[in-house]
Amino acid sequence: MVESSESGQIGIIVGNPTTTRGRRVSWAFNKQGSFLVYAVKNNFIFRNELSAKTHVFTENKEIITAVSVQPDGQRYAFGDESGKVVILTLKSDGEFMIDKEW
Repeated sequence: MVESSESGQIGIIVGNPTTTRGRRVSWAFNKQGSFLVYAVKNNFIFRNELSAKTHVFTENKEIITAVSVQPDGQRYAFGDESGKVVILTLKSDGEFMIDKEW
C-alpha cells in the first residue's frame, strides 16, 4: 500500500507477516533483536527496530518460503517455491545486493 503525506512525500506501508491457510510463515531476527526479516508473498522484508526503517527486496518472482540471517547479521538468505536460494547484503544506501543465487 502506498501512502502520501501532507508534505507530498510518498511512503510505502509494508505488510506484516501473513499466512495462507496451510502455508507456514518464515521469519528470523538477529541475536540482539534489533532487526527482523520475513517474507510476504514474493517480497523479502528487512525491518530495523532501532531506526524504524524497513527495506524491501521485490525482485523475486516466486513465493518465498524460508528466510534466515547470518549470525553476524551482515547477510540474509531466502528460499522460494521453485527451490532457488538467494543470499543478500543490505548496502549502506538501503538497497539489497544479491551476493549469490542458486
